[in-house]
Amino acid sequence: MGATIHGIRSLPANPHDSALCLLLGQNAVHAGMSGRTCMVVGLWNHQFTHIPVRQSLAVRTTISSCASLGLC
Repeated sequence: MGATIHGIRSLPANPHDSALCLLLGQNAVHAGMSGRTCMVVGLWNHQFTHIPVRQSLAVRTTISSCASLGLC
């Protein structure tokens, strides 16, 4: 598996963020109403995906605050 990059953004939400949250929520409701449980909705390669919770928690990722500041 490739490296996953996580970032923390300290900017106000913009219309694109609102649209993404709306689509994630709609996909989560659709999945729940179709009987899918114990899963999270994600966006992979411009496609919404259903990822089992166990698989999404299999690898723990940490965010280094000093790396982004160039202190490490």
